Amino acid sequence: MLVIKFSFLVLISATLYSKPSYPKGEVSLVTGEWCPYLSSEFDFQGVFARIVTKAFELEGYRAQISFKPWARAYNDVKRGIHDGSIGWARTDKRKKLFYFSDDVLEQEQMIFHHKATLFDWSEMNDLKPYVLGLTRSFAYTKALQEMIDKGLIKAEISSSDEQNMKRLVLKRIDLFPVAKEVGICLIREKLSKEQRKKIVFHNKPLKVDGLGVIFPKNRSKSENFKEALNRGLKKLKEKGLFPKYIEESEINLYEKWTCEWMKDHWSLDFKNFDN
Repeated sequence: MLVIKFSFLVLISATLYSKPSYPKGEVSLVTGEWCPYLSSEFDFQGVFARIVTKAFELEGYRAQISFKPWARAYNDVKRGIHDGSIGWARTDKRKKLFYFSDDVLEQEQMIFHHKATLFDWSEMNDLKPYVLGLTRSFAYTKALQEMIDKGLIKAEISSSDEQNMKRLVLKRIDLFPVAKEVGICLIREKLSKEQRKKIVFHNKPLKVDGLGVIFPKNRSKSENFKEALNRGLKKLKEKGLFPKYIEESEINLYEKWTCEWMKDHWSLDFKNFDN
């Protein structure tokens, strides 16, 4: 009788504490540091990674996520070193090379600038007098890229958003388009208290678009991975887990901090400018 009870307890314990099984194997994914969405230092590697990992898990896959510089991550997945990459917006060029999953999160790309720079804009021509700081491998609007290619707008390329934010503080560039939450995260984490006071952003978005996971078209399993991820994402949404994961993520932390910071950092509130 004692042996039966002990065996029953072992069975219950194994059921309660067993790790998820992955009957369909592993998916190798690569991404870059992108506070507050993705980081090797965040819980679950950030909310973007958490959603993708859980979606694959629901479909029987274990997602293994590596962090690399963004340009290297893009090139590595294009070469087939990884099965996919997290955190990309659609462009015509990328759609020729990759299958895109359904959107996981949405970004609102804003134009940040130095507080001493009086800046307003409503159309692309308004950007002509300024030097923009762009980040290598990131996507901006087609209209902006065309004007840069024609030499109508001057742009300088850096290898990371962090570099661009620091160059903005030093007035080495005039404007820096970046996802709003990412820009605010950089200000909070990478700038001093005095430097934070110098940066503002315009309240008109440069663009709003969805971000997903890309899978190279030159790999035979890519379509299967894409479809599996989409099914998993749909299940997460049906369970209402997206808001829960976002609430528990670093995004919520920075949103609370942002509410206070933004009181003095709307760039159209001209009384706040140091002339």
